Amino acid sequence: MHTPKVFCLILFLSGHSVVAYGQQAPQKKYSTAFDLIASVLADSVPTPLKDVVFEVENAYLDDALDHDVYNERILGYAAITEAWFNANHLNDNHAPDSVQFAKSGALFHLITDTVFAEGRVPISLPFTYDTTDFFGLHDWTKMFVTKLLATHSGNCHSMPLFYKILAEELGVKAYLAVAPNHLYLKQHSEKIGWYNTELTSAAFPTDAWLMASGYVSSDALRSGIYMDTLSDKQTLSLCLIDLAEGFQDKYPQDNEEFILKCCAMALEYYPVCVAALQLKAEAIGRLRERTVDEAMKAAYLDELNSTLSRLVDLGYREVPLEVFQLWFAELRNHPEKFANPRMEQQHIVIGGR
Repeated sequence: MHTPKVFCLILFLSGHSVVAYGQQAPQKKYSTAFDLIASVLADSVPTPLKDVVFEVENAYLDDALDHDVYNERILGYAAITEAWFNANHLNDNHAPDSVQFAKSGALFHLITDTVFAEGRVPISLPFTYDTTDFFGLHDWTKMFVTKLLATHSGNCHSMPLFYKILAEELGVKAYLAVAPNHLYLKQHSEKIGWYNTELTSAAFPTDAWLMASGYVSSDALRSGIYMDTLSDKQTLSLCLIDLAEGFQDKYPQDNEEFILKCCAMALEYYPVCVAALQLKAEAIGRLRERTVDEAMKAAYLDELNSTLSRLVDLGYREVPLEVFQLWFAELRNHPEKFANPRMEQQHIVIGGR
């Protein structure tokens, strides 16, 4: 394995809390975040992903986050990655995209391993997988990048988002991809081709393994609901669904209007978004249960059936939680069994491990 060289880096990462005092009414922050994402999707307001993610999370936390501290930490980790890349001379395979590939390796190293300064002084520790409530069923902030930054632990939602945010800062191409109940990364190298990056287990699993559970059908692959690279607008659509799910968690009563508005916009730009279709179906189902008007009940039922049929046509199959847990535990505990052999040959990507 590649042994990293130490380097001297003087860098201040603020130790202050990201929490500030709220300034706006809670639900107004949701409208603000929605309007921002809508503007970015319409190409009227160029905004980096990091700022969109911040607005989504800040809405849930009632405007209690400090954007300057958040941005400072993102830039700090990007600077550490760049410095480690430069100090270890990773650009050595002479492919046309070798710098991109090597910077991806440096970013992988930042998230999954310790980064040392001169004198073997650790300046960044690995980000670990939070095994408690990893779907955010009891604490929605478990899904947040700001929670990841505050605790140095995250899940298969916050860790890929964090990677993509840093990749944007570094000028590295990285694409989110969806698997059942899961989010990971796809990247491309001219020397290797497409490869998968799984941060929760510090591994590069093959497509064959990701399909091995049996819950990624050939129909799901053809429709593009799983294992396809997400465009920037599709990624923003996922941010809209994060916004809607946070709203649903925070305001469990009479929340359907906002949720359906988010789902409609998400599906406009990402028509095969499983999460949006599921959330839409749940909201319509609740509306149907509450209404006493028989005509409205029938209309809601038609829309619900149409949405559920769309999911089936796309090849969606529900994955029981216990099956997902076994599937994911196998990857985390035995990543070598599913590793991409072509990636294992590229020591610069996993340098320092």
